[in-house]
Amino acid sequence: PEPPPPVAAAPAQEPPEAVAAVEPEPVRPPVVRTAQKPPAQDTPRASKPESLSEEILLKEIRSVATKVKNDTSLSDATRKKFGGYLYQLQLEAEDSTAQDRARIRKDLHEFKESELK
Repeated sequence: PEPPPPVAAAPAQEPPEAVAAVEPEPVRPPVVRTAQKPPAQDTPRASKPESLSEEILLKEIRSVATKVKNDTSLSDATRKKFGGYLYQLQLEAEDSTAQDRARIRKDLHEFKESELK
C-alpha cells in the first residue's frame, strides 16, 4: 500500500507539464498557416464591412440581367445593349461606397421601370 501513493503523486505532477510542452507545438502551426491563407487577402471585398449590401446589389443586377437575357421579346441588339449597361452597373457596384450603391440601385430601379415592362 505504501508504493502506490508516491507513484500516483508523481504522474499527477508530470503530465500537466508534459501536456503543456507537447500540445502547443502541434496546435500552433495550423493556426499560423490558417492566418497566412492568401485567398482571403487576395479578395479586396473580403475585408470590406459593407460587402453584404454590395453582394445583395450585385445579385439584384444579375437577376435583372438574367431576365433581359431570357426575354425573347427583345431583339438581339437590344439585349446586347441592356446587357452592356447592366454589366457596367455591376462593375460600378463592386468595391462601391454606400452612396455609389444608392445611386446604382436607383438607376437599376429606373431601368426596370422604363425598359422592362
